[in-house]
Amino acid sequence: MTIITAGFLCLIAFLEVFGREPNVRSQAPPASSFGRTLQVPLDYNNTYLGTAPLYYELGAAFDKAKPVVFIIADGQQFYVTRGSIANLQKTIFGDDFNIVGIVGRGFTPEFTRAALDDAGHPDWLTAWQIFNSGQWIEDIESVRQDLVGKTGKIFLYGASGGGTLVHEYLMRYGSHVARCYTESAAVPDLNRELRIGIDRFWEELGATNSDLQPMLLNSLRQHPAERTSILLALQRQHFFVQAEKLATARSDFIRRLDNGDLSVLEVARKEYQVDAILGLFNSPTGMPISVRELEFIYPTGAFERMRPNRVDPYIESEYTFLKPLVELVNAGKIPIPACEPLAAHQLNTEVFLLAGRWDEAVDYRTSIALAFSYPVHQLFIADDNHLFSKLNASGLRSRIMRTFLKYGLRSSELKAALQAAESYRWKE
Repeated sequence: MTIITAGFLCLIAFLEVFGREPNVRSQAPPASSFGRTLQVPLDYNNTYLGTAPLYYELGAAFDKAKPVVFIIADGQQFYVTRGSIANLQKTIFGDDFNIVGIVGRGFTPEFTRAALDDAGHPDWLTAWQIFNSGQWIEDIESVRQDLVGKTGKIFLYGASGGGTLVHEYLMRYGSHVARCYTESAAVPDLNRELRIGIDRFWEELGATNSDLQPMLLNSLRQHPAERTSILLALQRQHFFVQAEKLATARSDFIRRLDNGDLSVLEVARKEYQVDAILGLFNSPTGMPISVRELEFIYPTGAFERMRPNRVDPYIESEYTFLKPLVELVNAGKIPIPACEPLAAHQLNTEVFLLAGRWDEAVDYRTSIALAFSYPVHQLFIADDNHLFSKLNASGLRSRIMRTFLKYGLRSSELKAALQAAESYRWKE
């Protein structure tokens, strides 16, 4: 039942927290009166590039008596915006914490302009300098020091790509984190080490009906100009079609294409947000997304396994978007991305990880390996998907998160919350 285990969030760019469907973000609200701005380097390692303003926001007036929770959003996530933190605090976290959200450098014009060449096109080498994960990590650290000082500790929350960034921060600055809660956090190095593929579409298609494989290959040959759109539609279909109906939907899509019916693609362009994603990657916002996608995918070795006699919608569409960056890596002009959780063994941070057994984006086995990298951890594998639809509908997802952050791993309160969620736990 695992569906395109493309672990990483490129074309899941519009996934938002707590069960919302993928969607293109509407116009952002205005900045909050609790907003603050820092001048930070465009590149912390090469300050000759200059500085730019980094905006962060609190959900309410700062209260020194309450713990500080940073909501970490990745370069592909759009739910942390100017003016949004008060609502996130109210609807998700409650009043027990100081809630902090950083509007990432990928959504700040000064950063994106600095990554363009004189003709207004992406300068991919500079884009990598400005938007690689190391820069986002240092932004988190800059805000931490600005808010709580050099020795002050914080709590971290992150889901999907944001969860990945949380663990990357822990590898460098974990001593500053008292508690950390993540959901569906991908670590590509673990996919490589465990030999877990990130795109199983071809195998799943063959298992459904082997006739569909040659049909799809033929359709792609017949419509080369639409190849990327077809791949994106197939990659994103599982976010919009119920799991039990996916095989039928795939079959119908491929058979109609094979019969020359391109109207099915036109419908998919809108329903699956294909055109929106193509537009996103061709916009300045596409630069930080592309850099983060490179960091998610390249370490898995997936690009090396591409073959002309098979179709891997996620991998191939990503390669199309990321080709300029991949060429820079292959030429040795930027380092091979890596996020190895080796430093986790030395941390005393309390870490709670929520994973979904049927997660369409992050293989649960990598979550097991990641959890056991930390000496002080709790792992809950829900009988659920990437959005934790069942756990979220029950209200227990939010309860577990808030209870852990407030009381910690060893508390009776967390034990009670997990006991209430026991029927939602995946049992092998």
